[in-house]
Amino acid sequence: MLRLPKQIYLLIAAAIVLAILLRQIDRQTADSGESILEAELIQGIPTIPSLAGWPQGLLDELKSVHTQFQDPQSGIEALASLGELYLANGFYGEARQCFSTLIILEPENPRWPYFLGIATRDFRDKRVAIDAFERAIRLDSGYLNIRYELGTTYVSSGHILDSVDHFEALRQLEGWRAWALFGLARGFAAEGLYDEASERLIEAVKLEPEARSIHALLSEVALNQGDRETALKSQRERDGLGFDKTPYDPWVQSLADRCYDPIRLIKFARAEVFSENIDAAREILTRLDQVSGEEAQDMVEVEALRELIEGDTD
Repeated sequence: MLRLPKQIYLLIAAAIVLAILLRQIDRQTADSGESILEAELIQGIPTIPSLAGWPQGLLDELKSVHTQFQDPQSGIEALASLGELYLANGFYGEARQCFSTLIILEPENPRWPYFLGIATRDFRDKRVAIDAFERAIRLDSGYLNIRYELGTTYVSSGHILDSVDHFEALRQLEGWRAWALFGLARGFAAEGLYDEASERLIEAVKLEPEARSIHALLSEVALNQGDRETALKSQRERDGLGFDKTPYDPWVQSLADRCYDPIRLIKFARAEVFSENIDAAREILTRLDQVSGEEAQDMVEVEALRELIEGDTD
């Protein structure tokens, strides 16, 4: 008799839970407030994606989260957990479905539109991400990563003028000046204003010399200016950096313990290193070892990350 892999049974069990929930909704009356709430909740539960090749831990956690939906009192919490699990592991379509529904169910929680923006910011159509970040910043203007992501998404979508106020606001704040200058420079470069872009990138590089993306844009801008010397120098600086530094994002970093993807775990760990959270970086590497076992030991990126950590503790 053909024996199915153990993972298949876990997926079947999760699918059965979802089917039971759907039948329960069908049995309830359409005019019931509780029924409407549960119907909205069910609409937010994505179809289980293919998980072939993923670690057993992800399959077990997915099954556990789906089981929580059997308790009506924990439905929203379970959907939030499911969305975060999908986002942490790069299942952006599934994460989008979860957070789009959570925005309806918990409209005052800024995390849900923010995570929706993170899940959709690389989509070709930027409107969903822009709308999500705009909603998030209305709910929590104090979380500065929202402003940065919104400005960046405006630039990516060609709405340069809309990005300026956000980057100018960040420019006045310690710790954000380099990223604000980088954002402004991206807008200038997109409009062909290379002198203005270069001026801001040169200052940004001085403030954040470990950001590969800033060096890369400066090299590109210098080439457009005909400044081959600066272009080559910036390219060498970029190539000499093992990892790219980006703004530290506490909300996203909080998802590290839900991640089962080695490459994403490395990104989580390096963000902690750049922010000098060495103990947190070590914890993520420990998780990486548990998730990947001996495979992680052979990854060049892991070795480089360990060297970074040891270098910061010398």
